This record gives sequence, C-alpha cells and structure tokens, in this order.
Amino acid sequence: MIRAYVFITTSDEDQTMEKVRQMPGVKEAHIVYGTYNILLIVEAENSSELKNLITKAIRHIDGIVNTMTTIAL
Repeated sequence: MIRAYVFITTSDEDQTMEKVRQMPGVKEAHIVYGTYNILLIVEAENSSELKNLITKAIRHIDGIVNTMTTIAL
C-alpha cells in the first residue's frame, strides 16, 4: 500500500472538496491555508494506481489549477 499527500490549488474549494471526498483512494480531505487550498491523504495498492488516481481523476476536476504530491515512506 502506498500513501501520499496531495496538495491542491483550486479556484473553487467547496466544489473540489465535494468531488474529491467521493473518490476511491481518498482517505482524508482538508481545507488548508497557504500556498495550497486543499490537502488530501490518498492510498493506492501500487504506484500505477496512485498515478492514475492523481493524473486521471484528481487533476481532471474542473477548477483545479495545480497539484503537488509527496509520497510517504
């Protein structure tokens, strides 16, 4: 199991939070203040699944401007 932290900059926090909370693999979602608007804790079975979650699901949400992912060891 791979755990990662995904920091999101979005133009619409409420809409983005509503969508990411429903995604499989998203374990926690928090609004944060600073450079990013939202912090996600996500889990995936392997690096391929993690890549798909981030690049094909999360980044395709309308309003997301930028993401930064850090993988926990």
